[in-house]
Amino acid sequence: MTHSHKKLIFTFIVCLFFPLFPDYLGLTLEYLLTVTLIIYFSYAVYNVQKVSGLAFILSIVYFFLLLTSLVRSTDILEVKDFFELSKPLMFFLFFIYSYSQVQDEVSLKYINVFLLRFFFVMVLLAVLEAVLPAVNTLFSFLYKSQRSVVQFKAVLSFISPYTLASILMLPVGYSLIRLFIYRKYLSSSIVFVLSFSSLVLTQSRTVLISFCVTTLIFGIVLCFKSWLPNKRTYRLVFISTICVVILSLPVIWLYMEENLRYLYSGLSVVFNNLDKNFYSLIYSTPSISNRYEQLMEVIGYQDSIPLIGAAIGKGVFYPESFYALYLLRVGLLGILLHFSILYFAYKATMQLAKYYSNSDIKSTCFFLSLGYYFMSLPFSYFSSAVNDQTRSGFIFYFILGLVFSAKKLLLRKTRTCQ
Repeated sequence: MTHSHKKLIFTFIVCLFFPLFPDYLGLTLEYLLTVTLIIYFSYAVYNVQKVSGLAFILSIVYFFLLLTSLVRSTDILEVKDFFELSKPLMFFLFFIYSYSQVQDEVSLKYINVFLLRFFFVMVLLAVLEAVLPAVNTLFSFLYKSQRSVVQFKAVLSFISPYTLASILMLPVGYSLIRLFIYRKYLSSSIVFVLSFSSLVLTQSRTVLISFCVTTLIFGIVLCFKSWLPNKRTYRLVFISTICVVILSLPVIWLYMEENLRYLYSGLSVVFNNLDKNFYSLIYSTPSISNRYEQLMEVIGYQDSIPLIGAAIGKGVFYPESFYALYLLRVGLLGILLHFSILYFAYKATMQLAKYYSNSDIKSTCFFLSLGYYFMSLPFSYFSSAVNDQTRSGFIFYFILGLVFSAKKLLLRKTRTCQ
């Protein structure tokens, strides 16, 4: 193992498992972690030769969008609002750190394998946290405090279960894709069961719905990819799985009713109100109604054409969903830019998966799972601005840097071959 490999492992451990002790220190160590990471990654990328000019421009744009929102809301300004101005820099540093790690095929392969192993460790820890009292107590002490709403749910160090759930969509997607096209059914089934169990144990209703919608859409998209390895087997397994899941719905529903009460109660209320009017559905659960009312509050504070943000507003507004938070702080322009990033990242993963489809089926599965993850985010964003936090932001922007750097490597190889 090289020095750079050890450094990568150390970086991930610090970024994702630095203790917070929230019952004693609140968010003090979270702020300290953010400042420390900015200093650390500034030093780490100081001498790198591989820098994305477009990423730098986007970070500047987001900085000025946030600065404009801060200036426009001086009447409700608080000191902690200034903290938001550091995020474009921090996320840019995360991106460039990852972007600079991919130097050749060997380094790309190592990072891919490392990420899969790291996510599998997260899956195991998430399951243990949710089912073992001792592990739950440990993670409550280190990260999630003694709040009753998060006890015996998979949360890890991400404060909220839906943040972890959105990240777990990546190992779930990988294990599912591996099951469908890799033909190693026993090992793939075991990995999928563990990964999906960790997702369910977060008890995030929004991300579970995101899983269902994303799996259906992504699965259909892959049916039309002529380059997909073992495509005939994939189509058969995909269609058969859909049929089995539909036939098993009564059993699944009964299991949730007996073992996952929070998840069951929320979903059942929503489903019972699907055939009623809009407001019956919106006010079917406090979770949905709170997010709807927060969005309406933000819209009321915004301009008639909310192109840019209107405020940071940490002392006044508490929007949870990505859509309300970004509409308030960076406006429609910021939302559009973010979704453009998701689109081009998804497109790049498909190109990379296609490139490796004839030579490396493991890499194909890996890049398809990244595409699956990017596709899931617009749905997961209804729960929270999951990638606007330090730890989850590190994962998101590290993956973005990896994807765009791998695409650049692919283009360079293609030109060389020509």
